[in-house]
Amino acid sequence: MTEKRRAWPAIAVAALAGVVALLATREFAWYAWVLVAVAACAVGLVNSRARRLRRSAEPPPEPPQAEPPAEPAPEPARQPMSFAMRLTGNSHLQVVRNPSSEVGPQPLHIPVSGWNLYLEIRVLDADTVVLHGVDATVAGRFPLQADGVSVVPQPGPATVYGEDLAEAYRRGLENYQPIEVPHLEILLDAEPPVIRPARDADGRLARPGQQFPIRLAKGEEFRLVLAPLTDDRGEIRWRLAVDLEWESRRQWEHWNLRLTAETTMRRFHPDGREPEFVPAHETAPHWHSAFPA
Repeated sequence: MTEKRRAWPAIAVAALAGVVALLATREFAWYAWVLVAVAACAVGLVNSRARRLRRSAEPPPEPPQAEPPAEPAPEPARQPMSFAMRLTGNSHLQVVRNPSSEVGPQPLHIPVSGWNLYLEIRVLDADTVVLHGVDATVAGRFPLQADGVSVVPQPGPATVYGEDLAEAYRRGLENYQPIEVPHLEILLDAEPPVIRPARDADGRLARPGQQFPIRLAKGEEFRLVLAPLTDDRGEIRWRLAVDLEWESRRQWEHWNLRLTAETTMRRFHPDGREPEFVPAHETAPHWHSAFPA
């Protein structure tokens, strides 16, 4: 409300008092009414000025006090992890399927028979973790239309690459990881699939010393190397499962995987014979079993 609006009530009260006084004394002269009006205005102005003086004399209102910041909520207590486990792999030869409505927005890389799977376990807070065994099941077999192949370059002068591939060849050599001799072979063409210790050409255990159940104490680390094998040149969708026990609990953990024997490689003959299929172990250093299932 402005100062002028605040003065009007005082003016009205003073004018009303003057009118009542004139009526009571039966004074109707024009100058008496003028005096009442002037006096009412003067009272309103004096009242308004007094109000301003009182307001200026009052101390300014204190600014609102900011509320102290809320205490952060305490973080939930970290639940101890009994163990850590992961499954990784290394394949020097992969069949590639291009992105599509069936494959998805990214290319699909399917490892070729004889690649390495690494099962790694590290015991953290559990006193003991027991690996009772591994299992494999085939979910389905499907035709495979390969759109390309991905090959890891091998050290040495065996292969010559053009200048446009020189940088990719250099990066491949820097990140080169050799295929390891496996502890176990997974024969996916058997029914049901067979998991057995890997053996060398003489029939001896390729990597002796691994026998289930495997007991791991707190702080121990363990690494198991597997080699999935097939002669099926289609796409195999299969599941790897591991049987684990810790802290009075026992359960299976599993991963869904793919495999093929197709390499897209063929051997041609100058005499015009039909081109021959070249298996993975003749193209890349993938594991090959000398003993059929």
